[in-house]
Amino acid sequence: MSVFSSSNHTEMHFSFLLFTSALFAFASADEIQSFPPELLAVFKEFNAAAFLKELHEAGSAKETRNSAMNVLCKYSYCHAEARKDCADLCAAAAPKFDEKVVGNRIQKIDKSVQPDADKAACEKECAIDCGNNDCKKECPALCEIHWSYKNRKEYEGEVFQFIARINEFSKLNQTKP
Repeated sequence: MSVFSSSNHTEMHFSFLLFTSALFAFASADEIQSFPPELLAVFKEFNAAAFLKELHEAGSAKETRNSAMNVLCKYSYCHAEARKDCADLCAAAAPKFDEKVVGNRIQKIDKSVQPDADKAACEKECAIDCGNNDCKKECPALCEIHWSYKNRKEYEGEVFQFIARINEFSKLNQTKP
């Protein structure tokens, strides 16, 4: 379920790793509460406020990059559930994700992006997220977990909506004098 790549930017996996830079720019605990309501609109499947809170806490961790990547992996593949199997895979994959690749793809997410069509697309996008690093063990297992959720398509769609809103908000703020 990677937010990215794909020949036509409509089927993208959303391992939305490192759109944290945009979030950390305005995501202190108090600031999260002051986000425009449309950014944190209540989603049925995805808890945007909890996600931002965990990313903010990861930004304060000693190993910020790996902590943030773990949070992003947890929300991408584990649906924010405390599953040991998924947590172990995220801990192994987090240091392998290529921040630049992921960050560039996250910035391209808009309202037209749709959930992955199949597990093979998920695995391909996860491998792209790893750049030159070997994630042959982690990606199939993470995608298997993600696809085991009955609400996968709805959850993934809501995450895409949220990221599209963040991207739109970020672009609007960049154009203000």
